[in-house]
Amino acid sequence: MSQDQERIESKSTARRASRTRSDAHAKARPRSAGAPVREPEPAAAPGLRSGLDILVTDAPIRSTFLAPAPAARAAVRLALRPARVTRRLGGLTAELAATVAGVSPRAPSPKDRRFADSAWQNSWLFRRIAQSYLAVRATADDLISDAELDWAAEGELRFAAENIADALAPTNFLWSNPTALKATLDNGGANLLAGARNLLRDMSTSPRIPASVDASKFTIGVNVATTPGSVVHRSEVFELIQFSPATDTVRQVPIMIIPPTINKYYAWDLSPGRSIVEWFTAQGMQVFTLSWKNPTAEQAHFNLDTYAGACVEAGRVVEEITGADSLHVTAACSGGQIAAATVGHLVATGRLGNVASLGLFVCALDRPQEGIIGALTTREAAAASVAASAVRGYVDGSALAEIFAWLRPNDMIWNYWVNNYLLGAPPPAFDILY
Repeated sequence: MSQDQERIESKSTARRASRTRSDAHAKARPRSAGAPVREPEPAAAPGLRSGLDILVTDAPIRSTFLAPAPAARAAVRLALRPARVTRRLGGLTAELAATVAGVSPRAPSPKDRRFADSAWQNSWLFRRIAQSYLAVRATADDLISDAELDWAAEGELRFAAENIADALAPTNFLWSNPTALKATLDNGGANLLAGARNLLRDMSTSPRIPASVDASKFTIGVNVATTPGSVVHRSEVFELIQFSPATDTVRQVPIMIIPPTINKYYAWDLSPGRSIVEWFTAQGMQVFTLSWKNPTAEQAHFNLDTYAGACVEAGRVVEEITGADSLHVTAACSGGQIAAATVGHLVATGRLGNVASLGLFVCALDRPQEGIIGALTTREAAAASVAASAVRGYVDGSALAEIFAWLRPNDMIWNYWVNNYLLGAPPPAFDILY
């Protein structure tokens, strides 16, 4: 917008931003300003919610690996289509024979990091192991398609089948992983001892999945969340952080970041050189971000209205500090859903002019089918999950981490299973996962 291109002197902004920066841990764990805590409202009667609502509660919904009802329906449908089954199994038999003979053209995708070791291409034994595994997996996938289930049943069955196939991949076992075998020979088995220690460490505490990041390598304010700034407003729900300008002049229209409610604000302020906030300030932007309070049972009454109201409040404070009459809003994931709802409220109340632009990252707003999340949800699971979440008043972060890891098991489970336990290596120091 032309308004945003106009630059103004940043002296007053710089003076405000020069206040003593609050302790980094205070930003990581926002503090209440002493506002009275309302009594929790009575929990709504458990009912069917969206699949995402259900998935992010920590009550068990369904086994990650089993889909008995869809599997039974698929078996019945395939039994009524014997010609298709015969054709698929015949094709698998022929391909396995070609694999044994060494003439099968099947190969792992170049993007499949599990088979990156050259032994999967150069060794006659490992090449055949990989080809056999991929052939069986492809046949199972084709049979699910042949069953012609409805989208929800097919999604659930395919998710279960893929989880089983991922778990049984030859890369997950010492005797069929050339990288792990070589590490064992090179280290005289020391990698397996280190792996056993890593396994005990990871399984001793929730969420009991392989560690995906070496958290000891990061210190807030030292090598992550290092962009200078200060807390300029606090409420029961959030803290508002203003980042110090990095240029002599700043753009007139500020930008306000709404982070996901399940992440820290510094998902936007990673290590130097990888920080979006750092980049924004280098472009002359006046940058603010909300930092959500870690909820406890006392905040069980927080709902969408609470978080949308916090966004409106934060926007008002940003405008008061900068003197601007509008601001850019950028948000991600659940923060984007909250931002979209807030903008809808501003439209309904005739205040859309307060928003100069809205940018959303990895944010699904409306889909007629919710993909695997919706497919895994049933009415019974919905009722149980909503009730369980209402009892505690918040969703446990460890449970949330486990749920999201099992949605992408190759990347978030088996990748670190091999690294941590078979190779005996520490997980990487990765600021995004931290």
